[in-house]
Amino acid sequence: MNHLIRPALYGSHHNIINLSPCDLPKENAFICGNICECADTLGSNIEISGKIGDILCIENAGAYGYVMSSNYNERPRPAEVMIEETGHRLIRRRETFEDMRLKI
Repeated sequence: MNHLIRPALYGSHHNIINLSPCDLPKENAFICGNICECADTLGSNIEISGKIGDILCIENAGAYGYVMSSNYNERPRPAEVMIEETGHRLIRRRETFEDMRLKI
């Protein structure tokens, strides 16, 4: 709901891949956010392997990812990373609860 609202709003699809090393077999999964809301979905019917704590990449979120994000339910926004042919780079650091407190 606060990270990427597009799938909940109008069913947008984003490829989701696991960036963490994982030897587990791929399974058909439902990827959700960290807020206990029925609309806090990032993807469904995603073939992926992984475990709790792995880092997932939600591809092609684009500019709308951050612009449409919010501090809904008092949650900080995630970091944004630009993936390029030559590697990756942090373009916006993860928000902290302290950052949110300073906005008030």
